[in-house]
Amino acid sequence: TSISTSHPNGKVYIEPSYNNRFALDLAAGSLANGTSIQLWEKMPGNINQQFFIDCGDSSVNIYPFKSGTDQGNCMYSFSKCVEVAGLSMSNHGTIVSWDRWNGANQKWILMPVIREAGLYIFFNRNSGRCLDVRGGEIASNGAVIQQYLYLNQRNQKWRIRNF
Repeated sequence: TSISTSHPNGKVYIEPSYNNRFALDLAAGSLANGTSIQLWEKMPGNINQQFFIDCGDSSVNIYPFKSGTDQGNCMYSFSKCVEVAGLSMSNHGTIVSWDRWNGANQKWILMPVIREAGLYIFFNRNSGRCLDVRGGEIASNGAVIQQYLYLNQRNQKWRIRNF
């Protein structure tokens, strides 16, 4: 399937709200199923930190841009999706890249944060839990990204920046 880049520029960095020097990152640039999504210091041009957010019905899919194939005319086809591993419904469920299969654990509800312009919360459609940096506001290379019950913390709020 092909996806239109109607989203601004298509490719984005997804940064924790509290530190724009870091971004979500596909660990070691691997396209193997189960590859962790982690936090890593931003490096210009690093394709491991480039994601594509596709707005669907009432949810979004997040694709590692590295897994995309350019179909021409601003259309891309993606083989991998960011998901909660193993359909976990629990806190600490790991966020990984996996073959795209349109499961509820690969769909995210993108909610703008009220009174905090430019920030968003990603709620997993399957579990209802949100994208979270494990350990709170620790911005360090390799910080684990997980799902967790929404607690209105800064490590659960994200900025989406176009390239």
